[in-house]
Amino acid sequence: MLAHTILAGVALLGPTAASSAKASGPEAATPAVTTLYGGMPIAPGFHAFGGVNDNRSHGQVGDNWLSINEAIQLHNNTLFYNQLSAAEQARIQLIPGTGTSTFLSWARFDGSFTPVITIEQDLDVIVNTTYGLFLSSDNGPTTLDFSGPNVTRGMLATTNSLQMRDFVFSGGPYGIDVLQTTIAGQIGFAINDCRFEDHTQFGVRIRSTTADGIGKGYLERCVFDNIPTAMIWDGSATGRTDFFDLVNCRITGAGTGVDVIFGVGGVARHRFDRLIVEATTAGIVMDRPSGADRPAQIFCTHVEARAPTAMVIDGSQFGSTTIEMRMVHAWSTGAPNVALDLGDTLSDIAGLIEDSTFRGAMTVERLSATGPLTLYNLRVDSGNVGFATGAQPLTIDDSRFQNCTVTESASGQVTMTNCCLSASSLTGQNGSPIQCVDSYIATVGAGVINNTPRPQEQLGSLNILPDAPAINSTVTFEADLPNGLFGALLLGFTERLPVANLLSQPLHVYSQVNNTFLVPGILRFQQQYLWTIPNSLGFVGLDLVGTLAVLPDPGVSALPVQIAPGRRFALQ
Repeated sequence: MLAHTILAGVALLGPTAASSAKASGPEAATPAVTTLYGGMPIAPGFHAFGGVNDNRSHGQVGDNWLSINEAIQLHNNTLFYNQLSAAEQARIQLIPGTGTSTFLSWARFDGSFTPVITIEQDLDVIVNTTYGLFLSSDNGPTTLDFSGPNVTRGMLATTNSLQMRDFVFSGGPYGIDVLQTTIAGQIGFAINDCRFEDHTQFGVRIRSTTADGIGKGYLERCVFDNIPTAMIWDGSATGRTDFFDLVNCRITGAGTGVDVIFGVGGVARHRFDRLIVEATTAGIVMDRPSGADRPAQIFCTHVEARAPTAMVIDGSQFGSTTIEMRMVHAWSTGAPNVALDLGDTLSDIAGLIEDSTFRGAMTVERLSATGPLTLYNLRVDSGNVGFATGAQPLTIDDSRFQNCTVTESASGQVTMTNCCLSASSLTGQNGSPIQCVDSYIATVGAGVINNTPRPQEQLGSLNILPDAPAINSTVTFEADLPNGLFGALLLGFTERLPVANLLSQPLHVYSQVNNTFLVPGILRFQQQYLWTIPNSLGFVGLDLVGTLAVLPDPGVSALPVQIAPGRRFALQ
């Protein structure tokens, strides 16, 4: 859509001085405005670009105001240019280079002129067209208020090409419900800088309806608040090829944060980057109904999930699930105390989870795995940890388990190197014991061989409080270090492409190399470093990563240097 560039000569689509003098209504006539491109008049009748200026969703065709529903009808070709009044026609312009397009493909809003649009009744369904529909708000967001008594749903779209920017969806059953057939040759669903609040069902749902089709959803800088389920990706149709991204989004006050449903056949790629979820029931759930064997690739970086059940990722025996998780913090906030539930008994789960923390129970089951799984530099706290692996190995390196009961319930190959099990026990299978090297284990159970054990605890952790720091407050960096270790605190600006710039383990620092600073002094035991954030709006949005480099005192048996999992935080 945005490939159709609007050149500098295209005239206004915000309110004119005459039109902004009164609220919308048929009595407030707006004079027609000559549409110019490059200083030359354009013949009316061919249009693709409209400026919505009605604070009512439907208004009345032929009045002086172009409403959001009229814009949708113009897009759908159920309303035509010659049916509009002169004032409404003045809101329509041709996008240069699009030919004689007879439907509206870009609707612009002005948040300073129509900050709130009252949805009077259900909007027309946005249908599929060649160029799709782009809705954008300038000069601040436009709120679409769906809380009225005549509204039975939110915005419904049966299109494969829908883009939105800078809107607030407020009240009503839901924000946006999108049905996709196949997006081949089209943009899919992409929204930026939108907020969804106070819905009774969900914020955004994207559904597939056509077998063997392609689906895509991309959400960036979106906020969800006070919704039973914030985001739903329903890929249950057979044979789908799905692409789904949540980037720099925040979910608060939800029952369930993200709900992904896999289907049979096809392939899926899901990416979560700089995602924060705070939910009362479940944070992120990736569910496979019976028979859903779709191979899936799941990428997570800088993901925080805080809920009683923080993260659940189902697996399949017949379709592989490949995991790549970095800087994931899945923390249970209450019963049933589940931090991560990965796979089930016969799942094919493989990949890498590193530099991440889990608080609560952790389960990894992968008896049908066709590739290895590596857990590197994890911190797992206060829960039962269960592994079940088959022919493919499970490798656990440089990881610390604290107040945990760790068990391997199958006969696959499990190795642990440079690990620390503090106030924790480890039990394996006698027929295929867990092989441990250079590790400290507080309580060694049956089915464990501990080669060259370390005589004392090693590895450290870093906690950063509060979860969402704000200006004019204090950020607390709290170390958790065994005796004989000390930590150096690093603070830097978040690197947006951390994987490409990471050094080899154990030197994973996720901040920008040239913008990472060593905080003076060292930390021991549970010592803290306090940073008071100035009360300045210039600090809002500052995106930072805190990291603790852990080193041993002379003569202490520990890694010479180890980077504890850090944490990204953005100032509010």
